[in-house]
Amino acid sequence: MLTQKHKEHSMQVCQDLLNQYEAEGDSFLNRIITGDETRCHHYEPESKWQSMEWQHVNSPSKIMFKTLPSAGKVICTVFWDKK
Repeated sequence: MLTQKHKEHSMQVCQDLLNQYEAEGDSFLNRIITGDETRCHHYEPESKWQSMEWQHVNSPSKIMFKTLPSAGKVICTVFWDKK
């Protein structure tokens, strides 16, 4: 929720950018670089091969519990310009 002060500031910044574009033309647009980011979730479950371990023939079998995959987040960031 934007406050009135935030809305006024946003309006002023937009007006300043328009004024600068009117004064400089397309050369102003050539200097603008913008970007975006998102958080990508990923997980890497343990494979059956990775969970295997050596045991003696007379050893009791290992009890396998249901496990959750290891999860993580990665921030993907992209920047671009006029070209």
